[in-house]
Amino acid sequence: MERKRVLLGTACFFGIVGFYLAFGIAQESVTKVPFSGENWKFMLTLTWLTCCINALITNIILSCCKRKCHTIKASKNYLATSISNAAAILCTNKSLQYVSYPAQVLGKSCRPIPVIVFSAIIARKFHSIWKWISVVLITAGISLFIYDEDSNIEKDEQKIVYFGDLLLAISLVFDGVTSAFQEKIRNDLKDEPKTNLSSIELMNTLNTWAALISFPFTFINLEIILAFKFMAAHHDVIWKIAVMSGCSCLGQMFIFLCVVEL
Repeated sequence: MERKRVLLGTACFFGIVGFYLAFGIAQESVTKVPFSGENWKFMLTLTWLTCCINALITNIILSCCKRKCHTIKASKNYLATSISNAAAILCTNKSLQYVSYPAQVLGKSCRPIPVIVFSAIIARKFHSIWKWISVVLITAGISLFIYDEDSNIEKDEQKIVYFGDLLLAISLVFDGVTSAFQEKIRNDLKDEPKTNLSSIELMNTLNTWAALISFPFTFINLEIILAFKFMAAHHDVIWKIAVMSGCSCLGQMFIFLCVVEL
């Protein structure tokens, strides 16, 4: 049993790192690389599309496994996780308009801090003092590196970069909230073994809610219409979004596998 958990944990580690590395490269190609001189600026729509594709892929997998997904639960834990996850994706995508991809990766490396803070506040999961010290020291080192990079930027661009850093900080808060509610869901699943909820069903539930919640916001300033016009004019962006969403979906599968099975 222990060997199985070690193998599963190792597979999850490489799956998460590998697919999210590919996701980051695809994400940068969508948000930072111009398409015939025009840049993709429709981050609400990008967030909605990502959640939709994740939900669609998991539905297809469930259909192939002949499992009817009847897990669209409206509990506060599922809704809170869906909202915070969508908000984290939105802030992360939006930040790339203001900071470089390496800076974003470094910023997101501070994720352990909000995770352990909100895990303690929301999920009542407490960590040892040594873990806190290690995480704080690592995060402090990363923060100093980012600050040093920002200090070398011209004054006219500093406000823009600082706004990108603020978006990254907000996304980290939502990451922490998401992880905390996922921990609560995991504890609920342990307390109710009869639910027999698979990682794919959990992922499908959360992404379906995130897609439903984020959809109305895509009509702010008619963004979704402008986004589809952009895709019609620049076909390259369609397959790049598909690759980005596919990598995000596969990475999420390994994350939810950890939440449910480990």
